[in-house]
Amino acid sequence: MGRKHAVSFCDSNRWWATPAAWFVDNSNIHHLKCHRSMKRPALIFALVLHVSGIFGQPGNAQTLPPHFSEVASQASQHKALQARFTQIKESLLFIEPQRVTGEFAWRFPSDVRWTYNDSGSFLRVGGGSYWIGTDGASRRIDLPGGGDMIPIMLSLVTLDVEAVQSAFRITELEPPAGNLWRFRFDPKGPKGPFAHVEVDILRDGGVATQLVLTESSGDIIRISFEQVAINPVFSERTWHVPEATNE
Repeated sequence: MGRKHAVSFCDSNRWWATPAAWFVDNSNIHHLKCHRSMKRPALIFALVLHVSGIFGQPGNAQTLPPHFSEVASQASQHKALQARFTQIKESLLFIEPQRVTGEFAWRFPSDVRWTYNDSGSFLRVGGGSYWIGTDGASRRIDLPGGGDMIPIMLSLVTLDVEAVQSAFRITELEPPAGNLWRFRFDPKGPKGPFAHVEVDILRDGGVATQLVLTESSGDIIRISFEQVAINPVFSERTWHVPEATNE
């Protein structure tokens, strides 16, 4: 898989674990119909519809923290990433933290695939199109305006300076133990359902190892990435979309 570093997304009954659900409500879920086995990935994109208002428009570029500039420069050499992820949500509403796992793949500039261990289903993004499904079947879905969420989240994982600066104010925090830098990202736009995001990044390699998202409610979502491969060679199966339809 290439060079590896130690660096979620949800089951059908835990829509909160999808990336989009970190930021938005589910009032538009009923607009998307899909087979039961594809329900969870579909919810991701249905929830994405409300995201664009959170981040506001690009503002004047701030002076970046020096260490962020260093790791972002390293990350700019990455043309692909592959990793295993674990996502945990802590909430006063849960008796115990909720946990989901899976695999994440990204290929420059915008190919993304999430595969979920619990159900074997996947969510595929590429060229402005979106697919949900399993290894046996899939369907293409159209969500006007739904493309705003994915680039924002990828900017945090891939350390895209221009995209990050347009959406967030960046502050360097006291680094944790180990070979890591820690940064805090505060949305520039109107406050949404989250307060801020903290990201741990390897000093050597420019790879995000953990994202911690604090919601306005006080709920916390932690996403950790492990067995990360930088610039891996993917098989064609990674990006294949089986029997895609628009039905």
